Amino acid sequence: MAKEKFEHPDSSFIDSKEYFGELAKNTEGFFNDMLSGNALFRNAISMLSDGSVTVELKKKYMLKAIDETWVNVIEESLNAVDACIRNPSKYIEEREEVLPIELSRNITNRSLRHLAQHTNYIQKIENDTITPSKILNVYREETIMTYENKFINTLINHLYTFVSRRYSVAKEKGQDEKSTLFNFSSDFNQGNLSGRLSLGIEIFEKPDSDVNNTYVLTTPLWSRVEKLFRIVSDYISSDFAKSMGKSYVNPPIMRTNAILKNKNLRQCLALWEFIESYDNAGFGLLIQEDAESVDEAYLKDVYSALALQYVMFRYNIENEFVPENRLNSEFTEIPIAPQFVTDIKKVEENEFNVFDTQYKKIVPVSQLNNRRRLSDSEKEIAAAIDLILAVLPIWDELVLEEEARKREEEERRLAEEEAARLAAEEEAKRRAEEEAARIAAEKAEALAKKKAERAKAAKIARKKRKEEALRRAAEEEARRRADEKAAIAAAKEHARILLEEEAIRLQAEEQVRLLEKQQSNKFWNRIMPSGIKRSYNKRNENKKRKSEKNNS
Repeated sequence: MAKEKFEHPDSSFIDSKEYFGELAKNTEGFFNDMLSGNALFRNAISMLSDGSVTVELKKKYMLKAIDETWVNVIEESLNAVDACIRNPSKYIEEREEVLPIELSRNITNRSLRHLAQHTNYIQKIENDTITPSKILNVYREETIMTYENKFINTLINHLYTFVSRRYSVAKEKGQDEKSTLFNFSSDFNQGNLSGRLSLGIEIFEKPDSDVNNTYVLTTPLWSRVEKLFRIVSDYISSDFAKSMGKSYVNPPIMRTNAILKNKNLRQCLALWEFIESYDNAGFGLLIQEDAESVDEAYLKDVYSALALQYVMFRYNIENEFVPENRLNSEFTEIPIAPQFVTDIKKVEENEFNVFDTQYKKIVPVSQLNNRRRLSDSEKEIAAAIDLILAVLPIWDELVLEEEARKREEEERRLAEEEAARLAAEEEAKRRAEEEAARIAAEKAEALAKKKAERAKAAKIARKKRKEEALRRAAEEEARRRADEKAAIAAAKEHARILLEEEAIRLQAEEQVRLLEKQQSNKFWNRIMPSGIKRSYNKRNENKKRKSEKNNS
């Protein structure tokens, strides 16, 4: 039978009250026609209304808000986590490896102690020279794989899971909601027939205001949550996390000295303890629930609709087993023991939990010790299992033989690879020696060339210094000779000036003397006789000659 296609009206029209009103009027008209023209329909309504009827109408309004506690705690710890990620602790890791003596480069005193304990590595001994075939190499490498860094790596992974789960839950379920619940049930009897008919409807809708105007996109607290999510996402993809890889620690976290003495690590430890102890979904609810009475007209329509469904059920479904309609059948092999259950239901916090479900198989205690007979199919399965168990030893032998063959092939392949590796190492060693010899020759040639250049430069420098010294000596000699000439000229000039002054002085004295002599001659000529005058003149001439002689 082909399905009839219905045209879907516009969704905005379906949500309008006018659409439901028009449809409800048409339905009420149909029910009124059924009541007026069908006694069986009226009897069905009477049967439902005369039974034990329960009617419930509730309206619930849920206001949601993010819990600021976990946001504050994580924000206060971000500086410490960031400092630990940017400045991870490091230590020197030592790695030991026994290598052939040709490949050994990292030999320490520990290598000698190891060789003394493993004399089978000694190849030969000549006089005081010991030649080993292999020796222990000790490699020291700086690494960040410390317990504290593994703890920080574990913390940022837990922190990312913690924040991302609450971010997703708040984004998906963080908006305010209104819900309306209607439940109807009737336990009825009709002669030897008894039954139960129930109807349950619950609708959820957003508040009348725009969805984007809820706290999710408007409050500063949500902006802080988004910022936290971006930060922890950067942490999980940081270079530190990539370097650490999957190096994690298992709780409980050890209180090492490095953690207890470091302020940032202590704060990270406090953040870890908070994350481990915080089980809430990250947001809270404020719920207002009101129970309301049901309109009689609506209740009448409910009776009519359920009576119609009851009639259709009785017409289409028989209370007998129909083999051709059977899809599956189950039989209760263990008697079920009903119990009295006292249950008082109320609105609790658990009703709004966000489940992180883990599935486990739970077997009732009453079924643990009860054995039942196997069906034919189960017997066939058991026989097949017995056959497999009987064949398993033969299969194991074949597997062992195959493994032995593969092991021999693997050993042969490894031996060939080892021989190829040794040949490659020898070739690499030869090339390395040739390269070292070439580099040494180039260094020696460069050194000789550099020495020759330095010698030439030194010779040129000595020649320049010698020429400079000669030039300075010549200049000094010329300056000295010029000074001597100037001194001689000055001395001559001074002597000339002295001679001139002396001549002038002598001339003046001579003039004075002549003048005095003239005056004296005049005086003596007047008063002295001629004989005395002659003797006096003669004595003066003798004095003059004697004076000239002394002067010369």
